[in-house]
Amino acid sequence: MRPSGGVGPLESRNVVMDGHKRTSIRLEPSMWQALEAIGQREGLTINALCSLIKERLDRQRERAALEPGAKPQTAAEKKSTFTSAVRVLIASYFVQAATEPGHQKAGHGLGDPFVGTPFDLPRDASGDSGGGGGGIPSEDPGLPGSTRPAGVKSRALGDARMEM
Repeated sequence: MRPSGGVGPLESRNVVMDGHKRTSIRLEPSMWQALEAIGQREGLTINALCSLIKERLDRQRERAALEPGAKPQTAAEKKSTFTSAVRVLIASYFVQAATEPGHQKAGHGLGDPFVGTPFDLPRDASGDSGGGGGGIPSEDPGLPGSTRPAGVKSRALGDARMEM
């Protein structure tokens, strides 16, 4: 599945948490796609996943409030962080899932950080990305967003590599 939404515009969707509390969340299309992928992998609906995120966020706030010298948060501060918590969960989930073999299979580490992202540019008939990544459909449907089979090198940044 190739990300089609990219960076924007933000999409508002209603979610129902704890079976009855409805709230609206505004996320980028790629973030909604990632949230759906997490839910699918974990066997959870978006509503159930958001309920769990909210529960964990509330627990985190409770623990923080008990720390010595903690300042009480206002209602606005508490409310404004839920969407951020969703984004943090998405990023953390995929960072924790990233493995070296997974990166290699997705075509990462070849000097093109845009492979499989909404910023990945399609290749032309000669196979040249024109400076922005893949476009060759993945042969492995189990890698959402993968656009280049393993072993196909990026030409986005030429031969420049960062030496450490």
